[in-house]
Amino acid sequence: MLALLAGCATRTPPPENAPPPAPPCASGERLPVGQTCSLRVDSAQRDTPLPLVLAPGDRYRVELPGGQLWRDAGQALVDPLQGDNGADNPVMRWFSSLKRMPTENYMVAGLAQEGSRPVRIGAPGLTLVVAQYGPVNFFANDVWPMHCNNSGRVWVTVRRLAAEP
Repeated sequence: MLALLAGCATRTPPPENAPPPAPPCASGERLPVGQTCSLRVDSAQRDTPLPLVLAPGDRYRVELPGGQLWRDAGQALVDPLQGDNGADNPVMRWFSSLKRMPTENYMVAGLAQEGSRPVRIGAPGLTLVVAQYGPVNFFANDVWPMHCNNSGRVWVTVRRLAAEP
């Protein structure tokens, strides 16, 4: 395990991909219906919390604009919409069942609300219905504590939707 963690100190970040597609999500604020904000998700962090105030029943559209890349350890750059199945790497195959979302590829972008099952942010995005008060965290699907050897950040957009009738 120490040999695996040694890679955490020697990562080369991919190029920063793009400017924010919308204004940054403001800490401690409740996003008005119809408004969109952006959050930079860091692949080297276990969780990137959404800083907005969320209330049960709130609905949000979460999207990951295309053309962004991040990297796992010494692997090639990967699209967070597709991820990396790890087929060419025996260590990744061996640890695959320990990923946060075991049935999804390494390095796909995901989100989870405390106390609920994590879900993948795929194309064309997803609708999040807030189940309870508490944080919503974004992440790169990897094995804990191996997030430290990831590099790169991607933007996600969050748009508050009207309540369902």
